[in-house]
Amino acid sequence: MADNLNVSTPLILNQNMQLDSAVVSADNVFIYYYTIINAEKPVALMDSLEVELNSSIKKSFKIDERLRVFKENKVTIKYIYSDSTGSPVRTIKVTPEDYN
Repeated sequence: MADNLNVSTPLILNQNMQLDSAVVSADNVFIYYYTIINAEKPVALMDSLEVELNSSIKKSFKIDERLRVFKENKVTIKYIYSDSTGSPVRTIKVTPEDYN
């Protein structure tokens, strides 16, 4: 799944987010890497978006049938957001317990 996604990256998602890549770690964690773009203050942007992103991500995992593979395999998902210099800004984590 990560390999298929990476064929299309980098992918501009909106005016402030770019999906850079995805990987799967040995400990059953699917990791999405994002860059915050066009933002003078990426930390402030993430501060304002974090609650909405968390809610949206967790809701998607509860209702989107395409994400069932993550549920069935008890995969933890990490969304890692970095600024344009590559410095980490925020990580959002969704655990199998969050799917229910």
